Amino acid sequence: MSADGQFVTYDPDGAIFLFDRQSGVTTTIASPDSGFTYSAPTISADGHFIVYQGSNDVQSYVFIYNNDASDSAHYKQTTQLVAGTSPAISGDGSTIVVEHGGASIGVYDQQGHAIATITPAAIGESGAVWKPAISADGHVIAFWNSDSATAGGSGQLFTYDLSTGHIAAIASTAAGAGTSAASFSADGHYVVYQSEVSGGHSEIYLYDLTTGQVVFSTANATGGSYNPVISPDGHFIIFASDAKLTSDDTNSFADTYVVDVTDPADPAYALVSAVGGTQGNAASNLGAAISAGGLFVAFGSSASNFSTGDTPDTGDIFIVDPSSGRSAIIQETASSPPILTASGVIAVTGEVGGVTISVSDPSKFSAEFSSDSQSILWHFSEQKSDFGSVPYGQEFRQHFDITLTADDGTVQIPITVTVQNAVQPTITATNAAPAIHDATLTVSEGDTVLLSPSNISITDLNNSTKVVVEEAFGRFWVRGEVGDFKRYRRDRGGSQRGT
Repeated sequence: MSADGQFVTYDPDGAIFLFDRQSGVTTTIASPDSGFTYSAPTISADGHFIVYQGSNDVQSYVFIYNNDASDSAHYKQTTQLVAGTSPAISGDGSTIVVEHGGASIGVYDQQGHAIATITPAAIGESGAVWKPAISADGHVIAFWNSDSATAGGSGQLFTYDLSTGHIAAIASTAAGAGTSAASFSADGHYVVYQSEVSGGHSEIYLYDLTTGQVVFSTANATGGSYNPVISPDGHFIIFASDAKLTSDDTNSFADTYVVDVTDPADPAYALVSAVGGTQGNAASNLGAAISAGGLFVAFGSSASNFSTGDTPDTGDIFIVDPSSGRSAIIQETASSPPILTASGVIAVTGEVGGVTISVSDPSKFSAEFSSDSQSILWHFSEQKSDFGSVPYGQEFRQHFDITLTADDGTVQIPITVTVQNAVQPTITATNAAPAIHDATLTVSEGDTVLLSPSNISITDLNNSTKVVVEEAFGRFWVRGEVGDFKRYRRDRGGSQRGT
C-alpha cells in the first residue's frame, strides 16, 4: 500500500495487480506467460513504482513498473532490473534491494547499477542472507542471516546503515530466519520483525534503532503473531495472529490486527479483519498493509462471508476505510504544488431540503451538497510552507467539523486531513571500510599469482578495495578507498601471510 492509501498491489495466481482506491480502477501489471509466474510485489511509499519478481523453472528476475503519471515517457512501462527475488524499494523508488538465492543481498539503483553487495562473509558470518527490507528514506537495510544454507532455521537479523557503513546484529531467532522480511518506519527509526520464542511460535518485536532497544513485543501463549508491517510514521503495526488479542475476536481462526504503539508502553490493539462487524469464517492471515497514520489498511483473507458471491476456499484482498470518506492523506513531496489540497465525498441519506451546511475553519476547509443532493462534497487547501517543520516520514493531522442544521436540530460530521512529509532526504552511501582477514597463499618458486580481494580474504560491501603491491621484499598492501589497509609478507616457504 502506498503511504497515502491510494494504491494497493497484490499477486493472486501468479499475476501482479494494482488497485487505485480513488478511481476504483484495477490495472494488470503482469500475467503468467511463457512459463513465468509473478509474485512478491512491493510499492514505493509515493505510489510511483512497483517492484516484483518473475520466475520460471530456471531463473528468477526482478522487475520494476512505473506508476508515475507525471512521467509520460515511462508511465506504465515495465523494466527487467536484475536476476534475483524478494525485492524491496525505497520511498521514492530510487533504491531497490534484492535477494540473490541466499548468497548475497544486492543494493541497486533504478538502472540496475550495484550500490552495494552484502554477503555472509562481509558481515563476518557463514550461512546465507535472506529477505531484505529498506527504509523509505533509503538509508538503512535489514536482512536475515541464517546459520545454514537454507531459510527457515535459526539465525540473526542484521541492519546495514548505508549512510554510515555500520552493520549490526539486532535480533536472533530459533527458527524461521529468512522466511519473513522486517519492516521499517519511513525514517528508519523503527524496525518491526517476527522471531520464534521458546514456546514454539513467533511473536512481533518493535526495535528502536536509535536506542538499540526492543520497545514493544506481543506475548501470548495461546498463539503466534507474524507478518508485521509498520506504518510510515511508526505509530501503528498491522499483523496476523493465531491468538485472540481483543475481546471482540469471537471466531476460531487467525485474524488481522492493528496495534497503536504511539506509546509503546501502552499499546492499543484493534481487530480489523471483521468487515462490517462480521467475523470471518476462515483465516485472515494472507498478508496486510497499512497507510500513514493507520487511516487505511488492506489485508488478505480466506473468509467467504465478507462479501456476497465470494468463492469459498480462495483468498481475497479487503481494504478498510474506517472513516468512510471522512479522512484524507496528503503526501507532501518535493514536486507538490505550493498549495496542498484534498477532497472527499460523504453519502447522504434522507431529504436535505431546508438543511444548511457550515464548517469549522472556513479559511482552509469548505463543504457543500452535491447537485443531486445525494452527497456532501468537502474540500481542504493550505499552503505547503505551513508544514515545513514536519519531520520526514511523520505527519501533521488536522480536524474539521461539517455541521448540518435543520429545524429539528444539528448533526456534526468530523473530518480528518493528514499531511505526511514525504520529501525524500538526500542519503549519501558511505564507502564502508573493507573487512580484511588473515589469509594464506601457497606460491611455488617462479609462479605468478594474481592478487584480488577474493583470494586474500577481503570482503567489501562497496567493491572498492584495491590491492597495491610493493615490489621490494615481496610485500604487498591491501587498501580501501577510505584508507584501511593490511600488509602481507612472503615467507621463505612461499606462503603469503597477513601481518
